[in-house]
Amino acid sequence: MAADYVTTGQAGKRIGVTSQTIRTWIKAGLLTGYRVGPRNLKVNPAELDALVVRMYGQGDAA
Repeated sequence: MAADYVTTGQAGKRIGVTSQTIRTWIKAGLLTGYRVGPRNLKVNPAELDALVVRMYGQGDAA
């Protein structure tokens, strides 16, 4: 796994939603979550940005 993957909390802060929203999107199949250890769940920031563009349009996804 690439070192630039982010936690659900970091992902949420990146786009202005809660970590629970990120986990909900993972459960719904909108994002791929990668389990790192027993408690850490990470996502690919590029995949997150692409989802934001699909859901909300071109806005600032960074």
